[in-house]
Amino acid sequence: MKTVGQILKQARIKQGWTVAQVAQKTKIRQEYLISLEADDYQALPSATYAKGFIKNYGEVLGLSTHSLIAVFRRDFVEDEQGQIIPRVMLRPQVEPKSWDRRWVLTSAGGFFLALLLGWLVFQYSGWFNPRLEVLTPENQEVVSQEEVFVSGLSDPTAKVEVNGRLVIVRSDGSFETSVLLPQTGENTIQVLATGRNGRTKQQVIKVFYQPVRQESSLRSEDYSMIEW
Repeated sequence: MKTVGQILKQARIKQGWTVAQVAQKTKIRQEYLISLEADDYQALPSATYAKGFIKNYGEVLGLSTHSLIAVFRRDFVEDEQGQIIPRVMLRPQVEPKSWDRRWVLTSAGGFFLALLLGWLVFQYSGWFNPRLEVLTPENQEVVSQEEVFVSGLSDPTAKVEVNGRLVIVRSDGSFETSVLLPQTGENTIQVLATGRNGRTKQQVIKVFYQPVRQESSLRSEDYSMIEW
């Protein structure tokens, strides 16, 4: 679509007039006419002057002034200070597509939901008992040694006791110690884990101690029976 400046310039050239001739007929300075034809309204004194120059220029060329002003208003607008601004500068930016907005909202919602779930897990993890798994000895195991090796796994932050004696828990949650069995036959090993939240978990292991019997020495009287 043609602008006001293009319409005026083409009409002037078609009629074979120079800018100087138009200036003489319209009493408008040549630099203003050149600015009109270039649609450079910033070089004009104000919007009021611009519309007056357009009407005057159009009348001299025999053009419809109403049509010229309509084209001018289509392309330009006057601000509160009387300055002429191209309408393209006032057009709102193209809004993102609806699916783009949905994707952004969905991503943001998923992110905050993940944060919320993480916070809930952290806050309510204290409701659970600590981990406790005794690896050795096995329950109902029969041993022949008086000293038994006890090992297992728990939470790295838990406190572990074996038969009431505190043992060291490593950073990976493993622990180990040794226990002396007080009697022959059935013995009980109690392993207790206490979490940071104060909750406990206990495991009781029964171990049967059966020492290896030593063969009795030959009695002295048996030697007499030995034939040399």
